[in-house]
Order: sequence, then structure tokens, then C-alpha cells
Amino acid sequence: MQWITDDIARVVMYIAIFATPIGAVWNAVLYVSVRRELSKP
Repeated sequence: MQWITDDIARVVMYIAIFATPIGAVWNAVLYVSVRRELSKP
């Protein structure tokens, strides 16, 4: 892992920091929509 420069690691960290909240919101929306669909008679 020594071949990864600080700049590459910084970019990966920024992507992860940006993507994590988006993924959390996406999972919540999917959970609610699937729950509504399954509760239909």
C-alpha cells in the first residue's frame, strides 16, 4: 500500500465522505418504499 500517494488517499476519502450520507438516505428511502409495497393487501 505504500504506492498510494497522499493525494490519491485524500481523493478516496473525500469520495467516501460524500457518498456515505447519500447512501444512508438512499437506504432509508428504499426501506420506506419497500415497506409500503409489502404492506399493501
